[in-house]
Amino acid sequence: TFDCSCLEFWCSNIFPFGVPLFVLRFSSTFRLLLVFLLVLNGVVAHEIGNVNTEHKLHHLRQNVNYGIYPFWVDKLFGTYKRFDVH
Repeated sequence: TFDCSCLEFWCSNIFPFGVPLFVLRFSSTFRLLLVFLLVLNGVVAHEIGNVNTEHKLHHLRQNVNYGIYPFWVDKLFGTYKRFDVH
């Protein structure tokens, strides 16, 4: 999840999730819960069994499948690559 440049980390992880937490003035408890769920989602998406094999292809090739299932943005920008088990 953190294998990226500092700029990419801020643009793809901190800014889209961190700014709304403060702009929308959520309670501290809700902020903490949301951050916990986001981190948990990252761990599950990257580490548990064969979950999300298309995104794991991103870690092998690094130029495809930037997002997570169902990869709408990747399909829109032509960066989606189907994972073939054979």
